[in-house]
Amino acid sequence: MRKLLSLSIMGAMFFGFTGCSSDKEADGVKTGESVSETAFPMDRHIDGVLPEFSKVYQTVEQLRGDSDVVVRGVVQHRDFYKEDVASEVKVTEVIFGNGKVSVGEVVPFVAPYVLDTLKSDDEVVLFGNLHAKDDRIQRDYYESVGAFQGQFLVRGNKVKRLTDTLKSKVDREVFSTLEMGVTNLSVRVQMK
Repeated sequence: MRKLLSLSIMGAMFFGFTGCSSDKEADGVKTGESVSETAFPMDRHIDGVLPEFSKVYQTVEQLRGDSDVVVRGVVQHRDFYKEDVASEVKVTEVIFGNGKVSVGEVVPFVAPYVLDTLKSDDEVVLFGNLHAKDDRIQRDYYESVGAFQGQFLVRGNKVKRLTDTLKSKVDREVFSTLEMGVTNLSVRVQMK
C-alpha cells in the first residue's frame, strides 16, 4: 500500500511539474512563435475532415470565385505556429490578381497545420485571400482558400490538388484531385 501511495504521489508531482504552464504553450509552441519544419513529422494523414468545412470546392472556378489571388510559385520555407503553417512562396506567375502580388515576390500563405499539405521546394499553384498582418505574421499574408482545397502541386505540365493525405474514403470521394494541365487551370481561372 505504501508503494502504491508513493507511486501515486510521484506521478502527480511529475505531471504537475511537466504540464504546460498556460494554454498559450500547448503543444510546446507558444502563440506567435515559429519552429523549424523538421520539428514536425511530414507524414501527416488527415482523418475525417469533411465536417470541418462549410464549403467544398468542386472546381477551380469555385476556388477562383472566393480568391483574391491565384499564383504559381515555389515554397521557399515554412514557419509552424501553434495551429497554423505559414509557407513562404516565391511567385513565378500571377494567374489571377495582377497588381496584388508580383512575379519574384515572396509572399506568405497560411493554412491550418493539420490541413496543410505543402512542403519546402514544392512547385505549387495556390488560391489565396488577403489578410492583414497579425500577432503571428508581421506583414500582410494570404490564407489558402479552403485550406488544402486551394493548394495544388505542379508536376511537369500538370497540377493536382493535394488530397493524398486524406485517410477517410468519404473525404477522398468528396475532395477530388482536380488534376489537369497547368494551361487548362490558368485558362479556366482567367475566364471568370
